[in-house]
Amino acid sequence: MPERPRPIVVEVCVNDVGGTAAARLGGADRVELCASLSEGGTTPTIGFVRRAAAQAGPLGLQVVGAMCSM
Repeated sequence: MPERPRPIVVEVCVNDVGGTAAARLGGADRVELCASLSEGGTTPTIGFVRRAAAQAGPLGLQVVGAMCSM
C-alpha cells in the first residue's frame, strides 16, 4: 500500500509580537518564537512569550531555548 502524503505544515519564525499576528493572518500553522534572529536566534523573554501567545490564537507556538556553554 502506498504511503499517504504528509500534509504541509507552515511554520514562521518571528522575533516580535507583530510577526506572530502577521503569521496567523497569513495562514501559518505554527510560529517559532525567537529573539535576536540576526544572531541565529536566542531564547525570548517570558514577557515576549506571553504577548505572542495572546496574539497567536489557534496557532501552535514553539519557543527557542538557547543553551550556552563556556
